Amino acid sequence: MFNLLNKTPEKNLLQFYNQALNEAEKNVDIRQKLTAFNKVINFCAKDLGCLNDNSRKRDMVLYWTYNNIGDIFMTESIKNNDLNAYFDAEENYHKALNFSRNSEEKIAVQEKLAALYLQQDDLSNYYAVKDSLIEVMPIGERREAFEKLADETQDYNRKIYFLEKSLNFVNYEKISARVRCESTIRLCEKLRDLYADKKDYANLARIEELRTNTSYLLH
Repeated sequence: MFNLLNKTPEKNLLQFYNQALNEAEKNVDIRQKLTAFNKVINFCAKDLGCLNDNSRKRDMVLYWTYNNIGDIFMTESIKNNDLNAYFDAEENYHKALNFSRNSEEKIAVQEKLAALYLQQDDLSNYYAVKDSLIEVMPIGERREAFEKLADETQDYNRKIYFLEKSLNFVNYEKISARVRCESTIRLCEKLRDLYADKKDYANLARIEELRTNTSYLLH
């Protein structure tokens, strides 16, 4: 047992986490791993000092804990195609997000969520997370990322959505004016075909005008 006297709540919590980590690493049974990490959560839930503490150290430990639990369930979901484990992984990754302290930690969890959604063919949530991830990328890298995402999906509406977003970021790339025009024309041609198939003539006319005007700049 830990000596909990004369110690701050976050130190107690950190001790529980380190013990949980050691127990989880020694055991292969997921129930034992989960029991170890749940001790951390249960300690904080029952200790008023920890429960009411808003320190970065407490958030850090809970972020690690929920991440570890999410990883355990994600592994179980992939290994056994376990739908319940999938939902448990999703829930714990979202809890980890609640305790993330910076953009790097948010991105790390969102990437795990994207992988989880893709593994379960949950494309609606997958593309929503990927959209959020690209929006926090350096602005000069977003055009390419959105275009790749558009090329990846088979859904017409998603293709259009991501191509339009890609088009919005062409001018932020650190490339020559000629390459920028070529990117714009390529995106317009992709959108033109999609809008033509959908018989969306208003957007077809808008995109064709942009393509034509941009083509003039190259000559």
